Amino acid sequence: MKMKALLALTAVLSFGAAAAQGTTTTTATQAPSITDVPAGHWAKDAVDRLVQEGIILGFPDGTYRGNQNLTRYQAAIIIARVLDRVAQNGTAGISDETLTSLQNAVQELAADLAALGVRVSDLEENAATKEDIARIEERLESLNVPGGDGAAAGDLANQLTDLTTRVDELSSNYDTLRADVDDNASSIAALNDLTVLLNQDILSLQDRVSAIEAGYVERTEFDALGNRVTANETRLGALEQGRVGVSGVQFNIQYGQTGLIAGGTNFDVDRLTLNTPLGGAFGDADVTTADAGTTFSSSGAVFSVSVGNIVNTNTFKVSSATLGIGFSGLFTPVAGAGATPNAQDTTLYLNNATVNGTLGNSPFALTYQRRYSAFAFNPYFFQNDNTDGSHGYRRGVVLTANAVDLPLAPKLTVATGYGDVGGGVNSNYFGIKGDFNVGLGTLGLGYAQQNGVASGIGADFNLNAFGIGLTGAYVATIPSNATGFRNLDARDQAFYTNASFAVGPVALKADFRAIDPDYALASTGGLNTDDDQYPFAPDQVGYGVRGDVTFGIISLGAYYDTNRPYLSTITNVNRAGFGVNAGVNNFFRGFSLNASFENATLNGTQVTQVTSGEDGDFPNVVRNSVYRSAFGVSLTHNGAAANALIPGLNITASYLNFFDDTAGIRAYGLTNIQAYADYTANLGGVTFRPFARYRTYDTAAGSAYGTDFSTVKYGAQLSAPFTSLPLAPTVSGGVSNRITTPAAGAATTELYANANVGFGQFLTAGTTFSVGYSYYQGYNVPAVTVGSDNNAFNASVDPIYSGDTGTLNAVTTGTASGTVNGVYAQLGFSGFTASYGLFNLNTGGTTSTINGFKIGYNVRF
Repeated sequence: MKMKALLALTAVLSFGAAAAQGTTTTTATQAPSITDVPAGHWAKDAVDRLVQEGIILGFPDGTYRGNQNLTRYQAAIIIARVLDRVAQNGTAGISDETLTSLQNAVQELAADLAALGVRVSDLEENAATKEDIARIEERLESLNVPGGDGAAAGDLANQLTDLTTRVDELSSNYDTLRADVDDNASSIAALNDLTVLLNQDILSLQDRVSAIEAGYVERTEFDALGNRVTANETRLGALEQGRVGVSGVQFNIQYGQTGLIAGGTNFDVDRLTLNTPLGGAFGDADVTTADAGTTFSSSGAVFSVSVGNIVNTNTFKVSSATLGIGFSGLFTPVAGAGATPNAQDTTLYLNNATVNGTLGNSPFALTYQRRYSAFAFNPYFFQNDNTDGSHGYRRGVVLTANAVDLPLAPKLTVATGYGDVGGGVNSNYFGIKGDFNVGLGTLGLGYAQQNGVASGIGADFNLNAFGIGLTGAYVATIPSNATGFRNLDARDQAFYTNASFAVGPVALKADFRAIDPDYALASTGGLNTDDDQYPFAPDQVGYGVRGDVTFGIISLGAYYDTNRPYLSTITNVNRAGFGVNAGVNNFFRGFSLNASFENATLNGTQVTQVTSGEDGDFPNVVRNSVYRSAFGVSLTHNGAAANALIPGLNITASYLNFFDDTAGIRAYGLTNIQAYADYTANLGGVTFRPFARYRTYDTAAGSAYGTDFSTVKYGAQLSAPFTSLPLAPTVSGGVSNRITTPAAGAATTELYANANVGFGQFLTAGTTFSVGYSYYQGYNVPAVTVGSDNNAFNASVDPIYSGDTGTLNAVTTGTASGTVNGVYAQLGFSGFTASYGLFNLNTGGTTSTINGFKIGYNVRF
């Protein structure tokens, strides 16, 4: 009986779910998980359906407890949920046959309950009561008195026992049946109400069927309508295939100049603005060059138009294309300081273009660049992937295609155009390369030439077999006027290979290289304008090995490396270095400890240092591209470590003792001790970064490696936004001071400071304004007019702006003294900026002044 009730409820629920498919669907993440209904159970699907639809949620511990009785409270909740679901979704989509089956199920359940009531009534009429049993017990006691009938009493006792057992069973059945009747009475009432609702829905459905039959459309008319829909879809697809969208539109124009307006000494102004919000707006962002007479003029616009889904056939597809159109030359200043702009006709040009698509399953891309076409065949061959204009101008096209369906899945690269790809000459160039998948890795073969410069072939490989990784390349080029590749003296060659192997905590590396000196930049070898990927320096033949072992936080390493000049006609020079290192990494709250020993030799004789053959980081103990003879130890704290003792605090303390190869000394004792730290704190949006450095450098008397000195450097940077205040101001600034004191002579000092205030909302919404002041002074430095590098807030080196960073003493003193200072301001509004600065140089009482301005407009949408 309980089973039929649940089946009836499940049927009602399934009808409600069918009607709800067009409305709300309960997601799997909303339904609880029932854990005690095993897979394969005959009621598994019904229970899952009830749970999924939210009719039954289960007990708090995730169980269903299917063998327990259903209380009237639980039944009321289930029926209420079912009625809510039906009231919400109606009975749309329920057939007459289904409704009839449901009515029959309800009527059958009602009949079963009625029969159950008859059984209960019979039990109530025929069951012995406790009063009956009490009267029998009284008779039994009377029979057991002396003189009574013992046999009759025994027989009556047995009957009484049987009768008691039957009464207990009947009482249990009665309690169960009565509970069933009580529990299901509310269900029957609810189901009867539901039947009435379903009958009403049946009548409604019949009316809807009649209305549909009245508006019945013939099959021929329906097919004609389908054909019209298909035709419209075809036309729509044709329209979509040629859809055009405009994106990445950029317009920019800028003009500016710096010039001497007083005095006659040109000087650098970038030192005053590089570490400020203006970021070197008036110079060339290079502190090593003077800036007066610099003109910043670039004017024009670039509009990028994208086109999608141009061609789409079964075998050929052009998925997207972009086209960049620009113009330039609104004005060009004449040469010389204080130049004024001249009018010039505007030039319209094609700036860039790209096409992407597939041929069969093979993707391809075609790219055109007006100025800096980028491509690279291998690290020493056709290496021209720089796009900043620093190493050459190239106008050209690059095509890449990956034939994934062909044997060896070749990837084709073709580069052609006009410009400089090595040798400092602009002329036509061409190159083609194929990369092939040979199973163990890839093999690349290429050819390239530049008219009037050189031509060559190249091969590279990246293989892996039995856990050993092999990478390398070979290049051979000849100048255009050479007789051919057989001419060994004319042929420029480069070859290198690296092997690596790792198993568990052990990693091994080895290399061999032979690099012609003509593979230096601005040479014809390799047709390269970019050496960023060179693993080894030109002009050498050499090899190296390295091994590393890591055990938890402990790391051990050793290396040996040697090289000599490439050409055998040069006096034989053998350079070599070996070293060992050991470290304990993050052994305590972000602290690490490392120790090393290194030895450098030249022609077998120990030296302080010698140029190494490495341009990269192998072996990684080599620093500044030198081998050295030294031993030392360093302790560091990483403020970015998750378990850092003080988050944001970086500390380095090191001791190095070099072998001094000066004649007459030739012993260890050239010491370099340094300690530096920086700390970054952020409190309430205010960023504060102090730093400090201390260093001592000690040599023996008469050493060829400088004189003793000590350096103290310290400073801080600050940025404090007050965006909640009127005008949304931000205050920023910094100060850095360096004092280097030699064992004899005057000290070298540098001081740099800047202070700035910017307004995020200046006068009107969207308008920004910033103004600042910077000051630099140097005493006994190599130069005041220009610097050597921008290290104003770098704690790891001694100089601020003046002095070199050599491999040992890292400080160059001088005799120049003076100051540079200036004020600057910038106004911005909706992509428009206007900047102005006034800068002064004072050396020995002589003053020179430079003013600079720059205006620009840049918008991108």
